[in-house]
Amino acid sequence: MRISFFIIMMVLPIFIMGKASPKIVSSVQKYQKNAEKAINELDTDVAKTNVLKAISMIESYKLTEPEFANIYILAAVLNLMVEDGVEAPEFIKKALKLNKDVQVPENFSTDEINEIFNKAKEDLESENQNTFVLDSVKYEITFTPAEKHLIGNSYKISLKVNPLPSTGSEVNVFYVSLGDEYESLKLTKLNEEYVGEIPASLIKEPELKLYIMLIDAELNPIANSGSPLEPHIIKVITKEDVVVKKDDKKDDGKKVTKTDKSKSIMSLQLEAGTGLGVPSGKTEILKQEVSSGFAWSPLWFGGDLSFFIQEKLSIGLFARIQTIETDFLAGARVKLYLAKEDGYSLSTFIGAAYGNIRYQVSTTSTSTIQDKDVLKAGFIALNVGGSAHFMLSKNFGFIVSANSFILAPNFAIDFDFSSGIYLEF
Repeated sequence: MRISFFIIMMVLPIFIMGKASPKIVSSVQKYQKNAEKAINELDTDVAKTNVLKAISMIESYKLTEPEFANIYILAAVLNLMVEDGVEAPEFIKKALKLNKDVQVPENFSTDEINEIFNKAKEDLESENQNTFVLDSVKYEITFTPAEKHLIGNSYKISLKVNPLPSTGSEVNVFYVSLGDEYESLKLTKLNEEYVGEIPASLIKEPELKLYIMLIDAELNPIANSGSPLEPHIIKVITKEDVVVKKDDKKDDGKKVTKTDKSKSIMSLQLEAGTGLGVPSGKTEILKQEVSSGFAWSPLWFGGDLSFFIQEKLSIGLFARIQTIETDFLAGARVKLYLAKEDGYSLSTFIGAAYGNIRYQVSTTSTSTIQDKDVLKAGFIALNVGGSAHFMLSKNFGFIVSANSFILAPNFAIDFDFSSGIYLEF
């Protein structure tokens, strides 16, 4: 929606009483100088921007320095140059309010602007009342912005004005996410509230700044919440910064998001499983040669203690303890999390170990007493695999793993399948 230059000029003022600091006066002077230079170079866009900033600060801080009357003269000249000049008399009247002796500078003087200037001066002198007296009713805007906003979503605004303003009044939101040029959004009256949405495409990291203005039918600002120099600031966050907790609900039962800045330090997993391998070599009892075929490595318990060095990368120690055919294997591994979302994560790992894995193999003996034998593989091993974690909370969940070992010098290839519990802190 296009807003005229005059409307923008009029709705920006915020009422912050007090004596202007040298820094504020210096800022206004800088904007005035930039605007004069831009008009001389016929760069109306830059001129409008600087005049807008200057007038915003003048009216925000109720500045009364006579020198600033020239800024309103610039606004009138610019309005005549780029629009239809309808608002120019109002700017000139404001200039005369600050300094009754102000004149149009020679470098901007034309017959047209001089005629408008003289007519505005006559009208002002003949008026019986101050044209800038505002509504005597004190209005209050009730607006509580959210502290954080998830990027990719529109920002919904809902507020109340007490008492309800008269017909013709408007509530406008001025907002900016990147840079310092505020955009304007007119809110819609819905029952006793004013509502609107800032488009998601205009909201960027790291923050959204906004303030609210109520203006009457004559475009006079009569109430505000925030200001151009002290706006409401909403932190813009990404999806990775958000954790949805099942127990965090509003009164209407809808889930709400809460940011969780803490990062995991360590993980612990305790598992039970079984192995299936392809061993080779001689069995321990009958000393029979086994060259091919699958053999079971039944029932083992294991654990893994890892420490995060990055959000998705950890290093740690692990162990595999067999119980039926007793043996032990332990080592170190590096773990990479391929996905880490709310409720689940996937990881892959690679490591090295020292120890043995024992297999039950069938014998070829004719003895009815010894039809099973044991084959031991290992001393050193290379380990690769992956896990899926299903989280019931941020810290606790279940794990399902599949990993393999290549063992030497007693050679074997082993495949382990396991499940258990997973803890992350």
